[in-house]
Amino acid sequence: MTQTARGEFDVSMKPLAFEGADPEFMLGRMSIDKQISGDLTASTVGQMLSAMTGTDGSAGYVAMERVAGVLDGRRGTFVLQHTGTMKRGAPSLVVTVVPDSGTDELVGLQGEFKINVEEGRHSYEFTYRLPAPQCKCLLASRLSRQPCCASSPHEGQPDETNHSFTHGPNSGRTLCCCRL
Repeated sequence: MTQTARGEFDVSMKPLAFEGADPEFMLGRMSIDKQISGDLTASTVGQMLSAMTGTDGSAGYVAMERVAGVLDGRRGTFVLQHTGTMKRGAPSLVVTVVPDSGTDELVGLQGEFKINVEEGRHSYEFTYRLPAPQCKCLLASRLSRQPCCASSPHEGQPDETNHSFTHGPNSGRTLCCCRL
């Protein structure tokens, strides 16, 4: 299901050395660090490469930015890729989540991050999709290479309140949430 996160961010950009760049070609490199608030709470680190031209209002840039934070109650990291151009003052910008860059609870994240700047304030609208949360015992079984409780019997009595087994050889183990 597609969802939309909205909020604001503060950005800090600093010039960096562009090794081997001929000044005649007007190439630049900058660091990009953001503090994001709203439906996405995160901090970012990234770098941008830019090219200016001899025509007023025409330029281009690309950037990669690692985002670490919480989205829709899920914690993790992901990478945003920026592709922007300005043709004689007309801007075009696409910022997308790099496929398969999500980690931890943001694995499988897809989306587009729209940036708005009005009166010097930066805001965003992040249209995204996240897969449904996985059963924690299924995830744990994949990590431990043990059979999942959904396909193997457990001994002991499950406690439906805290979703764990209270006694027996599986005491303290998580009850399969697929059975709840």
